[in-house]
Amino acid sequence: MTLASRENSVHDGAPVEFYLFVRGGNRWLYTSDAEPVTTVDGTFQPATIRRNAPSLGKEEKHSTLQLEVARDFPVAMLFRGGAPGSSIWVSVGRLHRGETETEWIWQGKVRGVSWTGSRAQIQCDPTDKALGRATLRLSYGYSCGRRLYSCGVSEAEWTRDAVITSISSDGMTLVADLFGTQADGWWVRGEAYHLDLDARQEIISHVGNSVGLRFPLVGAKAGDALKVVRGCDHLWKRADGSWGDCHSVFNNAANYGGEPFVGDKNPFKTGLDG
Repeated sequence: MTLASRENSVHDGAPVEFYLFVRGGNRWLYTSDAEPVTTVDGTFQPATIRRNAPSLGKEEKHSTLQLEVARDFPVAMLFRGGAPGSSIWVSVGRLHRGETETEWIWQGKVRGVSWTGSRAQIQCDPTDKALGRATLRLSYGYSCGRRLYSCGVSEAEWTRDAVITSISSDGMTLVADLFGTQADGWWVRGEAYHLDLDARQEIISHVGNSVGLRFPLVGAKAGDALKVVRGCDHLWKRADGSWGDCHSVFNNAANYGGEPFVGDKNPFKTGLDG
């Protein structure tokens, strides 16, 4: 029988759903069935997954897919230290037992995860809303609002290889020989990128051969390889009058994204004659 005939059958339908999560080169394959499901996309392993029934409509809440999974579900755990550095896409497929024909019934992107007791809720937006969602824009202000290395500077030129010597139990502090090759603070506002985990976290402190991260590098362990990039203070001039990193480190003042000569008087407080 065809997929369509099984779908329309009163007695012969035996639907099975499967879920494909993709983040960069990493994939997670699960099915809500009790047995593994094999398709041309791979073998989907059993997992306890419940979902709502998203419908078409103008209201976003109706088209959003909600997945309820175990607290330690691997995809949910990627959000334990904050939002991952890259998007996670999800596709929901369907087939009938005994058939090989499949169809994708929903596709979109993971928006966030919340936890309640022993369960986790994964919120997913459909593809059209995920791609059409409003994003941040550059704001008017003294400091540069550009994302790191989106200003014409080569990221590869300021990227170094490192190996984790040790990592704290909470995943917030990394120790590596590379960090000790530069003066304290040199790596601040940079990023540590774990290739195997496809995880990227901002560096917020640097002393000796140790750096602190803004969010945990979940899944990292001693011996893992990292790519580490130099940060930028996003300032034209620092408080002490010295040139900011755009000038003094990257020699990229022409692409500074802030307004270094913005006035320091607020007419709403001082008046036009203030």
